[in-house]
Amino acid sequence: MQELFETMKVETIPIGKRLIAQEAELDRQFSERTVTTAILTSASAAIGATQRRFGAPTSCVATLRRSSGLIELYRPQ
Repeated sequence: MQELFETMKVETIPIGKRLIAQEAELDRQFSERTVTTAILTSASAAIGATQRRFGAPTSCVATLRRSSGLIELYRPQ
């Protein structure tokens, strides 16, 4: 069970870190009043892409892998 959890963490933590960094950069741009329409458009697209990657495909794959591992774990011998 712990191995499955670790696998899920390995897959999702880097994406979460990327999302936090992207949002922090955009926040910095706003706080320094250097944000432009182009920066906002680009940053929003990048953040959205990361959120989609984090939310749907990655977590689904991680969940499916975890579920299939649990099935094996609880399968009668």
